[in-house]
Amino acid sequence: MTLQLTELEAKILERMARSTPAPAAALSGLEVTGRELTGAGSYTYFQSAVPIEIQDGYLAFQDLIVVPGVENGLGAALAVSSGQPEFLEIFTHGTESWDGTSSSFTIT
Repeated sequence: MTLQLTELEAKILERMARSTPAPAAALSGLEVTGRELTGAGSYTYFQSAVPIEIQDGYLAFQDLIVVPGVENGLGAALAVSSGQPEFLEIFTHGTESWDGTSSSFTIT
């Protein structure tokens, strides 16, 4: 079974591609290999054939993700290792819990 990006994950990556030196092709061509919910966020793991021409580390998402039931909203960061997008981390701000539901999110 092939996993697909959720609407939220796709929107985060789309905005990252517009606001960072990461090539849009590298972020739009990601294959989802796994997903893990942690209770306070999630990890979405990737495989990519296109390297990103930025330093290894974390690429922070600069906008606030608003979802119902999470008072302080969500943040996100893309982990890059050996020039490859490794995973997207979505996390709550503070100690709130999040069940991964994002059907009516907004990004501010």
